[in-house]
Amino acid sequence: MKDWRQLLIDYLEHRRLPSESRHKTEIQVRASRFLYYNGTLYRRSFLRLWLRCLDNEEGKQVMEEAHTVVCGAHQSGTKLHDCVKRMGYYWPIMVCDCIDFAKRCDAC
Repeated sequence: MKDWRQLLIDYLEHRRLPSESRHKTEIQVRASRFLYYNGTLYRRSFLRLWLRCLDNEEGKQVMEEAHTVVCGAHQSGTKLHDCVKRMGYYWPIMVCDCIDFAKRCDAC
């Protein structure tokens, strides 16, 4: 599976766009909220904070850590999402992933 960040990185670093016109416009519009710095992609939040963009595997690790260690009390999906965001991380399907993760937790 291709990393969701790669199209944005290609555009921000090399101004390279995908061949499909629909994706060209989408990348150009979305890229204004992203920054590629020192090999890491960041997304500007609505509060103007820079959130580090993660791939799916990194996102799973962060959710596990936030759910059991950082937030401690085995938070629900939406609270887990808020906790991960406060930790400074982002990926596009964060909300759905956090809700699914909390639903599957055996300890909860």
